[in-house]
Amino acid sequence: MENRIKVRRYEEKDRARVEEICHITDRNNLPLPLLLNLYCHNYILLEGENCFVATDESDRTVGYILSTLDAAAWREKFISFLSSSTEEIRKKGIESVEGYFAFYPEYPAHLHIDIDPSYQRMGIGKALMDALVSHLRKNKVPGLMLGVDPENEKGVSFYRKYGFSPLSEDGVWWGLKL
Repeated sequence: MENRIKVRRYEEKDRARVEEICHITDRNNLPLPLLLNLYCHNYILLEGENCFVATDESDRTVGYILSTLDAAAWREKFISFLSSSTEEIRKKGIESVEGYFAFYPEYPAHLHIDIDPSYQRMGIGKALMDALVSHLRKNKVPGLMLGVDPENEKGVSFYRKYGFSPLSEDGVWWGLKL
């Protein structure tokens, strides 16, 4: 099945499906408008040219990587956005907006990746990551970082197999030198 998965740059026509997958795969149970603004639209608004989707043979979006090559700018945008949603965030048990996002200067690229659970075992994650890593290397980006729920064993296992290493003691932040 992997050879029928195509990876391409994000286009506006992908927005509805990206939002749907974002909602399906949400483990934090953040309110949907907050989740979509946080993970979907802010990445795309900041650096849409660095966002990718994976599609199946019928061109249905089955996974995506939303990426920024400037994690410092993303962090500022992220904190500003979350600060305006403080009450919703506190209801979910997140006390510190600042602490919710780490920054490692040697890993300036940051990403959020999701795959429709019904497609997860089809090699899509690797295809998406390969496309992003190739893109980042062409742009001479030295490293890529991401956050993952340490209890997400499949996610942690995938990143470990791909070559990511833990950046933080709590197992949330991972990095890949390019």
